[in-house]
Amino acid sequence: EFVVRNFLGSLHNDLLFTKTTASLALPGSNDPDFELELVSVDSLGFADACRWVLRDIKAISSGDKDNIDLIQEGQRLQITKSSIEELKTRPPRFIQEHELIRLMDSNRIGTDASMAVHVSNIVDR
Repeated sequence: EFVVRNFLGSLHNDLLFTKTTASLALPGSNDPDFELELVSVDSLGFADACRWVLRDIKAISSGDKDNIDLIQEGQRLQITKSSIEELKTRPPRFIQEHELIRLMDSNRIGTDASMAVHVSNIVDR
């Protein structure tokens, strides 16, 4: 299916989209503190056959297009809610040697001959 969709996509026109960026700066700040990017599709083109491209460019759904123009340049917005959260990260869990070798193989890291050396180096460290 992937190959067929790529072939069909090669017969289509280009994907045309518009990217809108909204930057929000709090009072007393020179640089934007928050940014929001919206991508709306003007013409599907090859993405009609290759829908995963829409996810890759983070395009919004057609129902959300009406909300793009709600914020105008220079408009002042009221803050309705704010909060501060303190969270901590955790290190990833230890993986077994066979899991590491499977991950290395699936990500094409090393060769069959060098994988044992890589695992040994990690264990030594």
